[in-house]
Amino acid sequence: MDTLLLYYHIYKGTVSPVNYINWAINMLEKGCSSHSLNILASLREPHYIFEVEDYFRRALKELDMDEPSYEECATFYIRHLSKNILENENKAIDLAYEIYLVVRDLEYKENLEEWYNISDQIDDFLYGDNFSNLSKEDIISIIKKEAKAQLRRSYNSESAVIAKTLKKVEEDIKNDNLGKARDRLHGLISTFPNKLELRKKLGDIYFELKYPAMAGRYWYLVENKSAKMIKACNEFEKSMGNDPNNIVRALKYKGDKDILTRLELEPTILTLLQIVNEKRCEEPDDSSKGNYNWVIFGCFSIVILISIFAIVGVYAFFNWLF
Repeated sequence: MDTLLLYYHIYKGTVSPVNYINWAINMLEKGCSSHSLNILASLREPHYIFEVEDYFRRALKELDMDEPSYEECATFYIRHLSKNILENENKAIDLAYEIYLVVRDLEYKENLEEWYNISDQIDDFLYGDNFSNLSKEDIISIIKKEAKAQLRRSYNSESAVIAKTLKKVEEDIKNDNLGKARDRLHGLISTFPNKLELRKKLGDIYFELKYPAMAGRYWYLVENKSAKMIKACNEFEKSMGNDPNNIVRALKYKGDKDILTRLELEPTILTLLQIVNEKRCEEPDDSSKGNYNWVIFGCFSIVILISIFAIVGVYAFFNWLF
């Protein structure tokens, strides 16, 4: 789970223990590591929210990570939902209404007002008289059009965000704080997966940190590789046992599949990357799984308590009788 997405659920009070654990696993897969992060990623059920959140707070401190604002998280969530609309139009109406709920809670709503109109059209179609005589296909088409516009607007504001963060990265490198620079770039790649030049920058840092295989992992999707980069990519492949499945899983590419076609990749790896990317779009949100596990644990606990009280009651009755 992405950091901004996790924080959005934290701000809304909808976070579950499994969200924290999946975030920790995702951070480890990106190459980040700390004592508390390792423990958090390894926790097994039953999960206790106070324990999980304690390790989460410790991990943030150890990784020197700043807490994002609610506006940053909400903006990211809107972009996340907009992408999901274009990837799965069968859920377009539900996702559009979810965007409306996010927009409604924001104080700064520039370029977001259209989601109010879409919400009204959805309500009129589902529960009203449908005066506009719109079909379900018409509603979905309107939603997809606005989702595309939303992503275009997000793209226009991305450059400023990336430039600001890269400036901090350069300052970190200048201050010989390569670990902090690495973590910032991981955050950028997670938020802007289509920006392959960020992978090159992260690969450069891993190479400076004397991790050639990790450098090759992030240089792998970079065009026009130098001899040094090709050698590091070979090291990465060896570390994955030269297994295309392991290589693809390690790359963790979550950007647009169309970008992959212009890269000079082995046909098997290219095909696997596209398959994994398509499956990712179909994966359900893991927050429901966490809530379901809590329900099971709660019911199981109640059954145990009832059994204990029953045994104590029977024991007390026989003591009174005899």
